[in-house]
Amino acid sequence: MRGVGERWQELRQIPVLARLGQMLPALISAVVQGGIAEGEALSSGDARAVSQAAQRAVQPVGRAFVQEAWRLQGHADVPPPEQRPCCAHCGRRMKLVGACRLRHLQGRFGPYALGRPYYTCEHCGGGCAPADGAWGLGAGLLDPDLTEVTAGDGVRDSFEEARQSVRRHLQVEVDDNEAQRATEAMGLVAMRQTEQRAAAGTCRLGADPGSDILLLEVDGGRVEAGGEWRETKVAAAGPLGPDVQVDPDTGRARLCTGPLRYAADIATAEQFFDREVRQLAEDAGLFHPRVRSVVLLSDGGEWIENRWSSLGLPECVTVFDILDVRHFEEHVWTAARACWGERSSRTKAWATKQIDAVRAGGPDPLLAELAHIRPRRPEGREELRKLKGYIERNAHRLRYPDFVAQQLPIGSGAIEASVRTVNNERLKQSGMHWSVLGARAVLALRAIALSPPSSWTDFWATRPHLARPTHVHLNGRKWNKKEAA
Repeated sequence: MRGVGERWQELRQIPVLARLGQMLPALISAVVQGGIAEGEALSSGDARAVSQAAQRAVQPVGRAFVQEAWRLQGHADVPPPEQRPCCAHCGRRMKLVGACRLRHLQGRFGPYALGRPYYTCEHCGGGCAPADGAWGLGAGLLDPDLTEVTAGDGVRDSFEEARQSVRRHLQVEVDDNEAQRATEAMGLVAMRQTEQRAAAGTCRLGADPGSDILLLEVDGGRVEAGGEWRETKVAAAGPLGPDVQVDPDTGRARLCTGPLRYAADIATAEQFFDREVRQLAEDAGLFHPRVRSVVLLSDGGEWIENRWSSLGLPECVTVFDILDVRHFEEHVWTAARACWGERSSRTKAWATKQIDAVRAGGPDPLLAELAHIRPRRPEGREELRKLKGYIERNAHRLRYPDFVAQQLPIGSGAIEASVRTVNNERLKQSGMHWSVLGARAVLALRAIALSPPSSWTDFWATRPHLARPTHVHLNGRKWNKKEAA
């Protein structure tokens, strides 16, 4: 086994570590100076105050570490003229206009600046700093690490709360507007990634869902965006089983719902299914060899039912298309009230009897009842006619005894909770008004954040900050030029 001395000699040959060794006295001095500045808290504060003071004390060390790494990797060096970058638009060699133009950033260690060569195209007028892209900086005032932290907080709560959260936990100040810009910009990148993947037409196998049954639910919500109320569409997908739980109220056993993935957007039904729902189902394991059954559960809206077929469900899987039992019951109660009135005892008796009959025997008993019943009220006859058509259209989705026997869910509680969690709890807080694109961006990123942790990790692994817009804010305002310089 090699000795410690031999291993140390090997480590000293690594340039970065050698340079850090040279920096060690300066780093120690920075820590001491920071400790002196926080002396009162360190000497008399409680555990929380001391921890926060210590965090502030080491911030200068973190900034020095980042800046030294930048220099060690050669990003501050000016390359020879023949290696100057070419313009992305016209292809001509660009002109060096600044050998050490500073890029001001905010990170988890506070504000810092990175000097690097900056070039402009004399023909097109555009400028660039290749080192920014090489280090994955992208646009904006926040560095990639703080962008992820801030955007994560920004989709979970208001932008002001995101700013306060960063301040509390990292002891770093982030402008409220920048919290919004960073969050919405990353959401816009997530939207573009979804669109690009849909355009490419690629099909993902998806991870092993952990069960041979996949649940897919779709529903709609509402949000005030662009000066009017608009429909948001939310989808959830995840495994069903193999664990089983027993409903304490009914005693019925059903398969447990596993971790759900989400997708959300303000879009047409066709766009939502072709982009978000299909990709969501793929990522959840729709085409994984383990999946043998797919449960499609919704409230029966035509915009949903007319689009299930567009998903291209594998022929080898068994499809269970289920109508949410609560929505079915609402239709029965609506018809009963139209026939006999809101407070009539017959209304309650008839509706309860028909609902119990369908739960126990499927749609046939109710269809037989509707074939001969003739209420006196014209509005009652009209509602019964509508109910009959509704039952006939959804007869295959009302086979509740078969679904219950296989321990499948017959209520869409999961997707209704998803609409509340993904849409309402973030976009419908008191006094909130959104642009359409801003709402879409937050929905896209929030859906990723609420999905299993691997979804969030995979998104940031694509280095989305490199694709961040550089000129126009999502609400139409121009961004400060310093953000892209």
